Amino acid sequence: AVAGLRPVSLALGQARVPGLAGCRRPIYRADDGREQVGTHGPRSGPDFLRMESPDEDVLRVLFVLDETGTVCGGIVNFSCHPTTMYAVPLISADYPGDVCDRLDKHFGCRFLFLTGPAGNQSPQVAGGPEACAAMGRRLADAAIDSLGRATPSVPGSVRVDRRILSLPWREVPPAQVDLAQAHVEAVTRGERPPPLIPRLYGYAWGFRANKPQVDDWLAREILGLWEVKRRSDVRQITEEAEIQLLTAGSTALLTFPCEVFSDIGQALRARHPGLLIAEQCNGHCGYIPLDPTAFDRGGYECCTAQQSRLAPLAGKEMLNAAEDLLLARPAV
Repeated sequence: AVAGLRPVSLALGQARVPGLAGCRRPIYRADDGREQVGTHGPRSGPDFLRMESPDEDVLRVLFVLDETGTVCGGIVNFSCHPTTMYAVPLISADYPGDVCDRLDKHFGCRFLFLTGPAGNQSPQVAGGPEACAAMGRRLADAAIDSLGRATPSVPGSVRVDRRILSLPWREVPPAQVDLAQAHVEAVTRGERPPPLIPRLYGYAWGFRANKPQVDDWLAREILGLWEVKRRSDVRQITEEAEIQLLTAGSTALLTFPCEVFSDIGQALRARHPGLLIAEQCNGHCGYIPLDPTAFDRGGYECCTAQQSRLAPLAGKEMLNAAEDLLLARPAV
């Protein structure tokens, strides 16, 4: 590997690819009059109000160029869950694998895929390998086309910086523990309890269609989190989260150890255009919305479980740490 090192330059390409990724958190008017999110629900119907966030449609590609200007590698960055084949019983790299395969063949080198802020963004296409290939093809074609408009990075040193946050877990109220315990015991007896999410949180839904297996899973998750707290010797459980920044000249890659909602990425890129952002790096501490009122509206991503265990203000703390890193980086 060392013998193969050579001078390179970087260039950032961007392209809009609408209709592939979309916010998966529609807001409805629930029977009690409140606004409620039903994850993966339809964008229509008499109780539909609006989408919680805009759809993501910008593809970012960092091209690595050799001294002749030939592409010798790159990074693809797109904000969308890799779940076009969510219900297909296959082991798959989903659309990111298809994108990289197509770019590898086209340019004759290796490409890496990094998922952008996609905690609330899912594919708008589904249906198995065909849908996966169609999404991969559109993204790969857009990436190839973006090379002609790519902006060269200003050369400079390579640096790494980070912030380590200590973030508190949410508290699980005793009443929720009791409900979860009663639910698990009823299922063990072969009974089917009434829907759990409305009783746990007062939310109408987690997913738009309340499924018994989701209720069963959430009940076990609540008991698991409660057991961790019961066995600990601290009043407040906290978890470390590392926000990392890698810079190469004017190019910057920011990473989060969670599934951050797209509004965190939008807030950062509004002040730092061209920024690459990757989620689920150096750990995984669940879904992280920026706006704490998301927890008032519910939805799967805000139901207390391993995939959503941090306190509601964690998103704002992560955003502030990311801003500190970006503002502290030296001028090129």
